[in-house]
Amino acid sequence: DRETPLAERAQAAGGLMDQQYTSIYVQDELAFLENKLRLTVALRYTDLQQSAWGGSPDKAEHVTPRVGFSASVNNQLSVYGLYDQAFVPQTGIMADGGKVQPITGNNMEIGVKKDWFGGWNTTLSVYRILKNNELTADPTNPNSGLSIELGQKRAQGVEFDLRGTILPGLNLITNYAYTDSRVVEVAE
Repeated sequence: DRETPLAERAQAAGGLMDQQYTSIYVQDELAFLENKLRLTVALRYTDLQQSAWGGSPDKAEHVTPRVGFSASVNNQLSVYGLYDQAFVPQTGIMADGGKVQPITGNNMEIGVKKDWFGGWNTTLSVYRILKNNELTADPTNPNSGLSIELGQKRAQGVEFDLRGTILPGLNLITNYAYTDSRVVEVAE
């Protein structure tokens, strides 16, 4: 019935879904040894409120750090490293009736960047990403719209980039990435 307001129709069908969050991100980069060594430090504060299907609102506050460094070995070569944490709100209906948790996890990456003759550059990096609480469809009832938490997922791998100019107006950009992604802990 189109005469009935949308909010009332949603309540009749099982309830409203609502998600609101506010984040504040602060970052600074510190330089040392005539800018040959750089340290980046950052924090993100997230305030979350969400409700699903007419239930009482869930609230969460979370602070996620980020730390990175880069060092110039010379004018053509630099190395870098990064560590950061994640906090990502998600919604769904849990098959076990429980509350949906945000995705948490971390990312670690190290790499080397090199500039080559006349404008060519390469980057080689290795990374590892851990995610907790990611939702997926309930495998015992895949068409139900219900979800389960995976537990912990790990993605790790290596990536290589090559960029340069072959002729004026003709650039080459290539990338190779190998990623091994697995569920390493199953949620109970």
